[in-house]
Amino acid sequence: EFLPAANGRGLRFSVTPTWGTTGGGIGELWEQGLALKKDDADQDEDTAMQLDTELGYGMYHQHGLLTPYLGMRVRDEGNHYRIGSEYKFNEVLAVKLEGERLEKDGADTEHGIAIQIQIRW
Repeated sequence: EFLPAANGRGLRFSVTPTWGTTGGGIGELWEQGLALKKDDADQDEDTAMQLDTELGYGMYHQHGLLTPYLGMRVRDEGNHYRIGSEYKFNEVLAVKLEGERLEKDGADTEHGIAIQIQIRW
């Protein structure tokens, strides 16, 4: 994992292999996308093998931090692609727009768009 500077500017890159049962919950729903959660019910979690990658670059834009990114999750039965951008206005407010594509062996390809607004207090 390669992370940007503490202020969020710069290159961000991660590669995460996973095998076996993975965590769940609302955090995974937001981070991994909606199409992927629908697919999890069909997965045998005891033998789940996958590789997650993400590449992004944080840069200042007007009054906040803009981070365009793309990601990919490779699984035995199909691939999940994401592309999006996150805009952090400050430490309290952030907006994320993400498009995704889920290719599953033996099934139709699924597409989705998600908008996430995060307010911390």
